[in-house]
Order: sequence, then C-alpha cells, then structure tokens
Amino acid sequence: MIFCITNDSLIYHFSLAVDSTKNVDSKKNNTNDKFEEIFAIDNLKEFSQLKSGPTYQDNDGTDTEIRIKTNKNEYVVLNADRNKRWDDLSLKLYKILNSEFRPK
Repeated sequence: MIFCITNDSLIYHFSLAVDSTKNVDSKKNNTNDKFEEIFAIDNLKEFSQLKSGPTYQDNDGTDTEIRIKTNKNEYVVLNADRNKRWDDLSLKLYKILNSEFRPK
C-alpha cells in the first residue's frame, strides 16, 4: 500500500500480488489544512528521520509506504512500525483513507 500526500492531492495505491483484481489506484484533491495539520514543521522533521523497516512481502505481501511531497523535498518511509511518530501519522492517514477512499 502506498499513500502519498501533497499539499494539493491524496494518492492511494494498493496492490495484491495474489489477486490483481483487488488493486486500487485513486487520486483526489487535498485541502491545505489537512496537509498543514498533519505535517507541521516539527512533525515533518521527525518523519524525515524515521528509518524504514523490513519488507513484509514474504509474510503477507503487503508493505506500507508513506510518501510526503513538499515543494522542496520528498520523504519516503516504508514499514517503520513500532515507532510512535510512525504510529501517530499512520493513524491520521488511515482516518483520511477511510473518509476519502472508502468504497461507495
């Protein structure tokens, strides 16, 4: 699963190697207040220092990647589980996913 957030868009990509019929690619407009609320300068600095964890491809085939694009930089972290900053950010992003990309 890849969730990418920029100041103007939300991008969600999900692929399942064993069943490609369940793959999802979706993009929606974002509002600046969501971006700024989630990625205050201190939060972005903490996120940029997270270390990616190991892949889960061999276990369940699903990795979680959070990609943040600003006007100047792009930050990518994969499976940084068991880290408070990752857990807090993941929870916020899952809430956005549920509200913005929930199947109709």
